[in-house]
Amino acid sequence: MIQRAVAVEKVLVDRALSYRDGLEHWGGADALRASVRRCGILQPLIFLERADGLQLVSGFRRIAVASELGLSEVPARLVEGRERELSELFLS
Repeated sequence: MIQRAVAVEKVLVDRALSYRDGLEHWGGADALRASVRRCGILQPLIFLERADGLQLVSGFRRIAVASELGLSEVPARLVEGRERELSELFLS
C-alpha cells in the first residue's frame, strides 16, 4: 500500500457505494466535524487506483466533512496490484 496526501477535488466517489443520505443523517456527524476541525483527518482514506482517477473505498463520511470544511487534501492509502483483492473486504 502506498500512503500519500490526495487532493479532495480529485476523489471519485461512487454514489452506489457511498451513503445516499446527506451527512446529517449519519450518526456522529457533528462530532466528526468537530474532530476534523480540531485535529484534522487522522485515519487515512482508502482508494483504488483506476485509469480515470482514485476511487474512494473507505472514508465516505471523512471525505464529505473534508469537502464541507474546505480542506484541500486528505491522507490516503492507495491500494494496487494484489492488494486490490484485499480492498474487496472493505466493500463487503
